[in-house]
Amino acid sequence: MDQITMNRTSDRELVQMGGLHAYLEHEEGSSITIENRDFEVIHTEYNHPTGLDALTVQNLETGEYTVVFVGTDVESKYGMQDVKTNVQLLTGPTPAQLEAGVAYVESVQVELGIEVESLAGNSLGGSLANAAAVAFPHMRAVTLNPAPLPAGLLDPDTEYENMTNYLTENDILTTALRAGRIAHQVPGKHVEIYQGVPGLAQLVPNHTGYIKDGNRHVPTLTIGEYGQPGYGHIYMDADRHIVTSIWTGQPLYGQRSERIQIDYEQLSLLGAGLEPAVIDRLTLAQTYLTHAMDIVEHQRTQKHRRVNELREAFLDMFEQLADRQLLFNIHLPHNELKKIIQRLHTLLDQAEAQCASLDILLNSPPMELVESLFNTSVDVASLFAPVRNYLYELEEKVDELSSYVNELIMDKVEDLLKGGQKVFLDVVVDELAAHHELVGRNQEQVLTQVKEFRSQVSQTASEFEYVDHQITDAVRQGGTVGLSGPVQSTNIVTLEESPYMLYFMKFKELHRNMAIEGFRLSTYPIVVTLVGAIDFVLGSIKLGAEAIQLAIREDSRLGRKVQLADTALRTFFNYESQVIAAVNRAREQLDDFIDTVQGLRNGLSMLQDNYPTLVNKLRPYVDSALFRQEDYQNVYFYNHAARSLIRESEVVFDDVYYHFQMNRAKSIRMLREVSNNVVGNLQVLDEQVKRCSTG
Repeated sequence: MDQITMNRTSDRELVQMGGLHAYLEHEEGSSITIENRDFEVIHTEYNHPTGLDALTVQNLETGEYTVVFVGTDVESKYGMQDVKTNVQLLTGPTPAQLEAGVAYVESVQVELGIEVESLAGNSLGGSLANAAAVAFPHMRAVTLNPAPLPAGLLDPDTEYENMTNYLTENDILTTALRAGRIAHQVPGKHVEIYQGVPGLAQLVPNHTGYIKDGNRHVPTLTIGEYGQPGYGHIYMDADRHIVTSIWTGQPLYGQRSERIQIDYEQLSLLGAGLEPAVIDRLTLAQTYLTHAMDIVEHQRTQKHRRVNELREAFLDMFEQLADRQLLFNIHLPHNELKKIIQRLHTLLDQAEAQCASLDILLNSPPMELVESLFNTSVDVASLFAPVRNYLYELEEKVDELSSYVNELIMDKVEDLLKGGQKVFLDVVVDELAAHHELVGRNQEQVLTQVKEFRSQVSQTASEFEYVDHQITDAVRQGGTVGLSGPVQSTNIVTLEESPYMLYFMKFKELHRNMAIEGFRLSTYPIVVTLVGAIDFVLGSIKLGAEAIQLAIREDSRLGRKVQLADTALRTFFNYESQVIAAVNRAREQLDDFIDTVQGLRNGLSMLQDNYPTLVNKLRPYVDSALFRQEDYQNVYFYNHAARSLIRESEVVFDDVYYHFQMNRAKSIRMLREVSNNVVGNLQVLDEQVKRCSTG
């Protein structure tokens, strides 16, 4: 059996094997390269009747052997057995696939004459790895988002210290296990890592820890569209988010690394290790935050477009509040209502013309005789003047409504972007911009402080070594001891506090709701008043027209007088048919007139009744106008990814501070003070970035 070296396969490598390479269908004899180390696939087990898929790999540097179990793969030959096994993990005795997994580990050792050192897997594969680790306690299992084990397989009094389970914060399975209170059925240590971004589209990579395109590894999640502001990539690989001690390489989550003795060698190691462990992380976080700010700035430049789209949506919905396009172009002077009023004028003129011809007949010598006999006047033309005056008043009221709708579109709709507050004109964009600008300044200060700390550590290490040699020479030969050169000065940094984004990313929804409610409360009473005034005038017009109809109705006193006059004077004149024809023509015009007026009243009543519904339907348009939803989500993603890196940097620096704590040397105490200040600043930065990555 090959000699195993001390540089054993790391948790990072095992996580990548279980979350990525297990799903890439490696064949026997193929190689896997992880962080410049090569592994060879020496055995595979695919298409087992229980659904088991596994492979055995050897670390070619250390000689270690690892069994990697494949998670659920419904597309494989026995994929439905995986589904069955997942159900049995929760409901039944030990599934056949778990027993087959233990048998595979045993058989591969016997068949190949090897000793398996470690086990790895993701999801169902993680459950298989842990089940094997229960059977073989001398093997260590490292899993990523594992499925639980059957309760009957576990001993509640056993700690299972040979198992480490890395759980990504956005994993749906881990969330479900915790919600169902069965997370304890994942034995061993639970270590949460800050991988992935929230979102339905990321459910699979958040669970497996990696993005795959077919049989190809894709290390990043693409954000936005190429060539557009904010376009970029977020690194998704789970193993990148396992934070280890700069000195020991030991994973740091939830525990302290073994305390070391600080000397110039350890300081040199710290100075060199800060670059990949912290500076690279913070630099990448800065890139993410810059992308987020680019999106915010782009939204700022798009304000005119956002407002116009909201105006168009509002006008379109407003015009549809009434039937027959009564409100078409209501915001313009020559709108559909004005056209209908002009038609009313025409109908009234035509009815009046018919009545004028009736007046000629009624004022003829025979009818004058009738008037003298009955001592009454039969002039009806005078009834039209009040109705015409009401039409002129109606035009004025419609103009008032049109003017107010135009005000709504040009001013009130734009005010929706204020979100119900008075500080910002474009509240979501402006507050996000102000917060990101402040966070950007703080981020730069922290990054500069860490770089200066690295220089301070490296220079202190050099001086330790130099002074040590100087003291040795002085003891041997006599002489004095001095420094070889200047050391980076100590800078204690205080970050700016942010008064922005206090409601986190929920603040967009909050401002949208405030804007909608304020818009409804301020505009609805005015709309009701204006429509009510129009309806009152329309009612007066209708009453006037009905009065004219009554005056000329065939069975009215005029008709009876005509019949009497015609009976008395039939031998000389025949007026009856002429008068009735004129009356009918006038009545037809007035019927059309009254129907049109009633149609207007009905349509405007719909406007009044449906306006609150319009305001409510405006909600998604206001949401988009405040900040385009896809871009808002991308700002959220970038901040979430940046925060993960900031929290990981905090974990590293907290470990650095821990190792400096017990050293009494004044130079180390000063480094301890700076490292503690960096930890505090990273916590402040974390809290500020959290505001744009939560909610």
